[in-house]
Amino acid sequence: MAKENVSDRNGRAFEAIVVKTIYNGADRNQLTSEAQKDQERDLGRINDLPEYLYNTFANASRAISKWLTDTYPDIFPCTIDRLPDSCAKAGDVTDIRIMPFNSQQTINISLKNNHHAVKHQRPSALIQQLGIPKGNSIDREYRAKLNEIYRAFYQNATSINPNAINFRDLTSIDSDFVLDNLYSPVCSLVANYIQKYICNQETCLTYFQFLIGKVDYIKMIRMDESLEITDFSAYQLPSSCLVKYDIEKRSYIYLDFNNGWRISMRLHTASSRMGALGSTPSLKFDSQPVETLTPQEIPF
Repeated sequence: MAKENVSDRNGRAFEAIVVKTIYNGADRNQLTSEAQKDQERDLGRINDLPEYLYNTFANASRAISKWLTDTYPDIFPCTIDRLPDSCAKAGDVTDIRIMPFNSQQTINISLKNNHHAVKHQRPSALIQQLGIPKGNSIDREYRAKLNEIYRAFYQNATSINPNAINFRDLTSIDSDFVLDNLYSPVCSLVANYIQKYICNQETCLTYFQFLIGKVDYIKMIRMDESLEITDFSAYQLPSSCLVKYDIEKRSYIYLDFNNGWRISMRLHTASSRMGALGSTPSLKFDSQPVETLTPQEIPF
């Protein structure tokens, strides 16, 4: 089993504490069977938290529960569900779903622990993110070009440091090496395919919904001493859109949608290890909204 990173572990622990706090808000609240399994799974993660972090998560969870009861007076009693990360691939970014007994309204919460990213998508799956099936001729063409970039990167890396194991073994020799030989060509390829294949409103909307989500939800971000809450369910997401792009600093793609949304996608390595010739580097985009909705900030 792959080793879980600290960010993922803490994020799941935070989610479990939030669910526990909401569940304890009323006697007749229920958990779905999947939520119950996830709560049991994450008990060890909660117990492993440092005391200060547990207290911060608990304070944030109480603030979330209070905000929910103030905003939705009929929320209790309710059924609480936890959704797997795989749902986000289909455009549902919900982590916690609340279904009040006395209301037809469903409350979807996207929970973040101290970061604003809307997606951490891999460049290799770009064509599927545009709504084009994996294995399609466009997908094969794109992946072949991406693999050519990777091969060239490893060949050039071997020429400057044949013993390199980590990316820093290259940047210690040439600080711009990874930018010039990996980030910049990957960003150019991704941007070119976005421009080429987001040629109609339907494809553009598919990509926009992949990045932002296609169900109504409330984003709640736990910062150091406050919650940032953005109610996307109160904001009418567009039914159609077009997009333009810019590449900056060799590792950023900025997407400007004509509905007023600007998304920053920063390419970065998801692992410090670069692998050897013939490997595939672990790359992700850290995608964040720029100049969109202003969140409500609640100290705790």
